[in-house]
Amino acid sequence: MTTTPMKRAGQLIAHLDTLYQIRDVRQLLLLQLVMRERQDQVALFKRHEGAATLSLIGAQLSPPSDQLSHRAGNVSATVLLGQLQAASGIVGDEVAFSSGQITAIVDAETLKIEQSDGLARLDTALLGLASKLEQQLEQQDVGDAQSITPAAIATAAVPEPQQMAEVSGSAAEPELAEVLSSQEGDAPETDPVEAGELMADLPAGRVGRRRA
Repeated sequence: MTTTPMKRAGQLIAHLDTLYQIRDVRQLLLLQLVMRERQDQVALFKRHEGAATLSLIGAQLSPPSDQLSHRAGNVSATVLLGQLQAASGIVGDEVAFSSGQITAIVDAETLKIEQSDGLARLDTALLGLASKLEQQLEQQDVGDAQSITPAAIATAAVPEPQQMAEVSGSAAEPELAEVLSSQEGDAPETDPVEAGELMADLPAGRVGRRRA
């Protein structure tokens, strides 16, 4: 059965919870990556009126920012604080997490997802979609091959009458006639005397058999 992009995407709706969990871990991995590159030891969060800011403390102190920006992606400080507090159970409007704590949280959340039934079901669904898509592409290839019939090949191989007329009436025809005539004129003539001498040099048995 042919599937469309909308149908394939719709089959993943049942796995949104698992996809959201994977997204959350990826956002924490982004924080971990930034801290590792900057050699930071502490991520300090401060919440004010519902919105949070993030300061990274390490070799350099970064100014408070409501957004963590990196070439690999962006995530808000409020989202990161919510994820870290949910995973660690630490509450408060001013909270600091060490790089070791963040690494432990990322590892625990990753292991939880990998061992979940939800990820196993998502993997099965993805493999099924990949198999259906491969079959669909194979059917398209077979249809394209069948459309190339012998009649179509023959039609493509035979030149159009106009093309044949252009070739026959082209400047190549006089040149071809000139080459043929020059070859006929250049062919060496055999001297009758030389021919007789060549025949005389042949053994008698061979000459007799040739005449017979």
